[in-house]
Amino acid sequence: MVVDKINSFLSESREVNDPVRLELIKNLFTHCFQRQFLTDKKRDSGKLYLSSCGKCPRQLAYSFHDYEPLGKTIDSRSRITFFVGDTLEIMTTQLAQISGCDLTDTGFEQKTVSVIVEGKEVFGHPDGILDKNILFECKSMSSFAFKDFEKGEIDDDYLAQVNIYMHALGLKKCVIVAVCKDSGVLGEQVINYDENIAKLALENMALVLKSTKENLPKGRYTFDEKTGFYPFNCLYCGFWGHCKPNAKKVVVKNAYKLKEKGETK
Repeated sequence: MVVDKINSFLSESREVNDPVRLELIKNLFTHCFQRQFLTDKKRDSGKLYLSSCGKCPRQLAYSFHDYEPLGKTIDSRSRITFFVGDTLEIMTTQLAQISGCDLTDTGFEQKTVSVIVEGKEVFGHPDGILDKNILFECKSMSSFAFKDFEKGEIDDDYLAQVNIYMHALGLKKCVIVAVCKDSGVLGEQVINYDENIAKLALENMALVLKSTKENLPKGRYTFDEKTGFYPFNCLYCGFWGHCKPNAKKVVVKNAYKLKEKGETK
């Protein structure tokens, strides 16, 4: 649908002379560089976004209620990872349009969509709209995640995000284009709207909005009783120090893991 057109275009000897588009691409990359490297990111206290609707409600509540981060920090590696993801999205959407896809509402013209949860309007910004009635989303991923994606295995958090976008837009289908960061290979999956997933995403956000700083939602994850290790979701949370006060980072085979203190492997 999209990937075939991009690959076909890139396989041809074709010169595109479009100064307006080139200026747009330059501005998009400049904005991306400025946002990720030259601007201090402010804490989003009191805010909730549709893109995070599937994440652990306790993690979202810590940010919503302005807790000081105590866990995974936004370091140089994180900033570069976010930048690479942004640039690959720009690359993919622009190549899709140049190669003849009817792709709109991208880049600076992204739609702002919203849903009402507990009387509060929660906003999001889908990557684009394909053929006027299909949600378009682009995601960069490692080769490990890309193999799962090619088999149709998509992260639950991301499924929640695309379904809540479809819910907000009244659409029934989504095309996800994935870019493997290690190989440059493109992949594509078509996702049909799932009312149950959207309902769970709405309920998840409601848990956050109904919570208080003193009464947070229950966390989604716990440690493995045999090994004491928490899932990677906890290790990469910026608030695990609040949520898991008895946990510590340990090195296992040259990689960090989060482990409950006192537990043995």
